[in-house]
Amino acid sequence: TTVILDDLFQPLREYSKANKVTEEDILRQRARQYAEELPDDTLPSENVLTVLFFSVGEERYGIEVDWVRGVRPLPQVTRVPGTPPFYRGVMNVRGTVMTQFDLLAFLGLGQTTDGRELVLLAQGSSQWGVPVREVHGIQQIDRHALRTLDNAQYALGVHHATNGTNTIIMNADDLLNDPRLMGRTQ
Repeated sequence: TTVILDDLFQPLREYSKANKVTEEDILRQRARQYAEELPDDTLPSENVLTVLFFSVGEERYGIEVDWVRGVRPLPQVTRVPGTPPFYRGVMNVRGTVMTQFDLLAFLGLGQTTDGRELVLLAQGSSQWGVPVREVHGIQQIDRHALRTLDNAQYALGVHHATNGTNTIIMNADDLLNDPRLMGRTQ
């Protein structure tokens, strides 16, 4: 552990020597910067969504980061007999047994066959993992710029990027509170 910590602080030591300041001064300056209040114009508006973008199959999706607990490599999953097709099974994530569900199968759009990463989602004490092909990053978008979709229960709308990419922004509240995910029938 000491070797790893030494490696982490090496750039700080080099900077302090080159600029003739102490490491303690640098850390104090950083602490002051982190403690400063943000000006009102930099605070996120109610109309701004911070969204994690990812691909499942050939489609691009997004979900508000408030529902995301992490992204990790796709772990081994243990199938559970007698479960719906969208229920891939259970997995151990940092000592917690979590459900893994297939977003495409849940939406009735086929099955995810190219999952390489796992997006961890949580709602209250319930947690799920969703296999995705690729995570594209996090971006802030204007809620009012979303185009609505007819008959799309789990979508807030479609985000159209300047590069021509369309992304379906999921309504995580509706999705994660669906009785089928909670183990109840409708």
